[in-house]
Amino acid sequence: MSITLPEATTTKELLAVIDDLNKNPRVYGILLQHPTPHQINERQCFDRIAPEQDVDGVASLGFGRVAMGEFAYGLATPAGTMKLLEHYDISVSGKEAVVVVRSPILGKPLAQMLLNANATVTICHSKTLNLPQIMNRADLVVGA
Repeated sequence: MSITLPEATTTKELLAVIDDLNKNPRVYGILLQHPTPHQINERQCFDRIAPEQDVDGVASLGFGRVAMGEFAYGLATPAGTMKLLEHYDISVSGKEAVVVVRSPILGKPLAQMLLNANATVTICHSKTLNLPQIMNRADLVVGA
C-alpha cells in the first residue's frame, strides 16, 4: 500500500496517518519517504513509527538499540551489509573499517554495527580531509 499526502500536509495530519498505520494489523512495515516538506517535523514523525514497523530504521529508539548492542527491526542496508560480510566469511574483529557516509539511515548505524562486531571504525563524509590516506589504511571500506 502506498499513501500519498498533499504537499500542504501538517505534522499533526501525518502523525494521525502514522498512528492509523501503526494500529492496522495488515501493515507490517512503515517507510516514511523523506525529506518531508519543510512544515513537517520529520524527527517527530519518524519517532512515531512503531519500532516493530520501522522498516528503514529511522526512529531514535531503533538506533539507540543498535548503539546498545541490541536487536532493532529495520536498518535494512546496514544489516544487509553485515549479512554480506558474514556470508562471505569476512571477519571484521580487530580490523580497521572506514565508513564513507554519515547518514542516520546507513552510515551511523553501520558504524555502530561494525563497532559491535569489534572493528575499529572511522566515519568519513563530504568534509573529511585526507580521505584517500584514511581509506588506504583501512582493511574494509564501505561507501554509499
